[in-house]
Amino acid sequence: MRKRRIISAVSFILSLTLMLTFWGCGTTVKAEDLMEGITASKVDGKNSDEKFLDSQLNFAIQLLRQNGGATDNTVMSPASIAQALAMVANGTDGETLKQIETVLGKGISIDDLNRYYYSFLQNLRSDNTLTSVNSVWFNETIAVKRDFLQKNADYYGADAYATPFDADTAEDINNWVSNKTNGLIPEIVDSVDSSMVSIILNAMYFNAEWEEKYEDTDLKDYQFTSVTGEKQRATYMISYENYISDNKTFEGIMKHYKGKKYAFVAVKSMDKRIGAEPDYTKFITEDLNSEALMKAMKNINEGARTYIPKFKIEYADSQIEALKKMGITDVFDPEKANLSGISNNSSYISSAVHKAVIDVNEHGTEAAAATQMTDVISSSSGKTKTVAFDCPFIYMIIDAETLLPVFIGSVTSMN
Repeated sequence: MRKRRIISAVSFILSLTLMLTFWGCGTTVKAEDLMEGITASKVDGKNSDEKFLDSQLNFAIQLLRQNGGATDNTVMSPASIAQALAMVANGTDGETLKQIETVLGKGISIDDLNRYYYSFLQNLRSDNTLTSVNSVWFNETIAVKRDFLQKNADYYGADAYATPFDADTAEDINNWVSNKTNGLIPEIVDSVDSSMVSIILNAMYFNAEWEEKYEDTDLKDYQFTSVTGEKQRATYMISYENYISDNKTFEGIMKHYKGKKYAFVAVKSMDKRIGAEPDYTKFITEDLNSEALMKAMKNINEGARTYIPKFKIEYADSQIEALKKMGITDVFDPEKANLSGISNNSSYISSAVHKAVIDVNEHGTEAAAATQMTDVISSSSGKTKTVAFDCPFIYMIIDAETLLPVFIGSVTSMN
């Protein structure tokens, strides 16, 4: 019997300049532990409600749009980026804070966002399927405000370290990230320098098997049409899954992982006009919205014969331009950034790097990919629906309770 797993890892780094950075993970740390004498206090969380759920799904969709989701293979973790932004927001004030609150939570205050994220993360961490860890690294010359450390320890369980920001610091950070992502992201920073004030890191690692496993007979090679129209070969996994659709612009499926705490969701454009081809670009740039997607995931009442291609994606890119286009600008501007809650040093975020890896695979099936592709997937002739992801689509790994995406991405090509 073959087991299909999804293994995902992600890190996000923002750099403060004097400098702030999001990123994550490591083994032995040589830096001074700043958490001595600081213990996470008991805080009240806040259960996810419609306002929070809509804001977070909207944030994920906007991130995907701004990161080439319409043209490229992508993978990112909105949950990772959101945690890092929220930790930064705890050290901001004025317009800088307002912009983060608007983009991250559609105007939800940072105090409420902290409470929402606390409850959400406690739920995500309740088993060994997903690991999410945070840390803050400070230049040892900087006097860090205790309230900043306390709040991020309380709500995000963030560790904090003081270091000279030299070659050993880069090694420490990379070790930390590699360890927390089980080696999938071995390096997050090339180097650090003394002009940096702080590096704020989040690392996430997800590893799960399907609730219902695939057999050898469930694998077959078919054609995949890329976003440019190129005909490519892909190995598809065939099964019967939960069907989701808004009956107008998209259709897709939901497939659970073992234990049913998490699920894989894939959606693609649909066009009900006779003979019309799905318009993926229009779907992702215009049609897809958080309200319709959430409603479809909540209202599953039928199934479909499903063809999902195997894929592996590695993605790394700066998030500054994406976040600016979404409305977060001041925190990246040395003249406007207000990070007075972190230290008394004048600083701004000078880099924001996100790196993620996802591997959707079937163990022991690499040899099957060498077979010659000859077939095109055809629709079923009976009453059973067929959903074939043989053209560009969007996918998510979601928390099955809240339906919020931990990872989101796009598959536009098999190359």
